[in-house]
Amino acid sequence: ETAAKAQELISKNNERVLLNRKEFLALSLLIKYELLQPYNFHSAKEIKKICEAETGKVFYSATHWLQIDREQFIIKERTEEKTEPSKDILILNDSFSLPAEIAEEIKTLGNVSWTFDADTLTFPLKLRKPSSGDVLYPTGMTGKKKISKFFKDEKIPILAQQKIWLLCDATDSLLGILPYRQDRRHQTHKKTTRVYEVKI
Repeated sequence: ETAAKAQELISKNNERVLLNRKEFLALSLLIKYELLQPYNFHSAKEIKKICEAETGKVFYSATHWLQIDREQFIIKERTEEKTEPSKDILILNDSFSLPAEIAEEIKTLGNVSWTFDADTLTFPLKLRKPSSGDVLYPTGMTGKKKISKFFKDEKIPILAQQKIWLLCDATDSLLGILPYRQDRRHQTHKKTTRVYEVKI
């Protein structure tokens, strides 16, 4: 067992580093350390947590994040601080429609079929990326939940999170996390007279 041989476990896909999970777990602690040290995962305690973590768990170093996938570890440089936030996308249509590239991106994660009480919405609607402090009142649940906790509880992979858009009305009231969950505050009910439908 040598560090050089262990390097064979690593492959690259675009800007991501992929590390075979099963073979990594069979390595000695020293070799594990040598493989993860370039990504600033330093301590033996942290490496032990990574080895014991369940699928979907994400770890962060000062420079990278590491996600536990079923068959591999996915490592990528943390670049969110370097990128400008995405601009809001206004939905000016009376009937819901999206730019084709955005719709296709959302469809890779799932389909959407939501109905809203149109009289509770302030138009135009818009899409925006999640920000810290966003709160969802999920359908099918009581209470509210921070979106960051929703992502964690639903085990949404970090790569999928980067494709997620929030649907909001003109007052920035959250209508749902596309395509995962609608916010119940604006959903249709028995007294609804005008329905606004969202389908992707």
